[in-house]
Amino acid sequence: IQNRRWKQAVVFSIGILVMVIIQGLIDIWSHGQFLKSLSNYVIGNLGAPPTIPGPWYKYILLLVGILIPPFSFVFIASIFGRDVIRKHLTLLSAFLIFIIGHSIIVNKQERFILPVFPVLLVLGSIGLYYLYQNGGWYFRWRSLRAALWAWFVFFNTALLILFTFNYAHRGAIEPMVYLSRQEKVDGVIFDTSARKKWLPYSYWNYRKPESLKLTPQYSLQEAIDSGEVDPDRPPQYIVVFSDGQPDSYREKYEEYLGDYEIVFHGRPSLMDFILNKLNPRYNQLNESWVLELTDNN
Repeated sequence: IQNRRWKQAVVFSIGILVMVIIQGLIDIWSHGQFLKSLSNYVIGNLGAPPTIPGPWYKYILLLVGILIPPFSFVFIASIFGRDVIRKHLTLLSAFLIFIIGHSIIVNKQERFILPVFPVLLVLGSIGLYYLYQNGGWYFRWRSLRAALWAWFVFFNTALLILFTFNYAHRGAIEPMVYLSRQEKVDGVIFDTSARKKWLPYSYWNYRKPESLKLTPQYSLQEAIDSGEVDPDRPPQYIVVFSDGQPDSYREKYEEYLGDYEIVFHGRPSLMDFILNKLNPRYNQLNESWVLELTDNN
C-alpha cells in the first residue's frame, strides 16, 4: 500500500482473509463459535485477573536484553531512522502496534511477544543497512563496532553453552520422567500446596487422570473428605514440590496415609538458579521430591 502496489496488496489481503476464515472454521469445531479462540484470548487477558502481571515496559526490556546490550540499543534505534520511516512505514507501524498493544495488557508472558521477533530482525537489518549506506556514526567508529561485535560473540557463545546443557523447570520435569520409568504406578498425588504450579504431564505420558493435584486451595484433608483420597487405599507415590523441608510433608502424609520414603530428588538446574536470582518472585527453584509408599498402616 505504501508503494502503491495495489495488486500485491489485494493478493496479500486475500491471503490474510483466507487464514482468518480457516482459523474461524476450526474454532467452530473446537470452540463452538467462529473465531472464539481469538475472543477468548482478548477477553481473557483484558477482563480476568492477570496470571503473570508485569509493568508496561517489560516487553521493551525483554527485546533490549535478548538482543544483548549495548549492541541492541544500536540495532533497535536504527529502525527509527528517517529512511526506515519513509520507505517501510507499514512494517514499522505493525511492529509498534503489536508492542504497544501487548504492553497495555497487564498479563505479560515472554511467549506472547515471540511472534514479533522476526519483524524486529527484518526492521533492524534494514535500519543498519541504511545506516551503513548513509555513512552513519556506527560504521565510521570502527573500534567501537569491533568491541561491540566481540562482546556480542563472547556473550552469545557463553549463552549457547549454558542453554545447550541446561534447561529450566528441571525439578518439575524430572519427577515426571521418574514416574514414566516405573513399571507400575498405582495412584499419584502431586502436592503443590506450597504455591500454584503448572505441571508438565507430557513427561509422564499424559497420565493426568491417574493422579490428584493438591493446591493452596485444595488440601489433603479436603481430598480425603471428598473421597478422592482413600486412607485405606493410599496412593503409591506422592510428588512434593517445595524448595526445601520435605520431611515435614512426609510426616503429614504418614499421619494420614501410611509410611513413605523419599526415593527421588528433583534438583533445580543451573538455569533455574540463575533465573531465581534474577527474578525470585516469578522464578522459583522448582525443587521436588518423590515419596513412595512402603507400608500401609
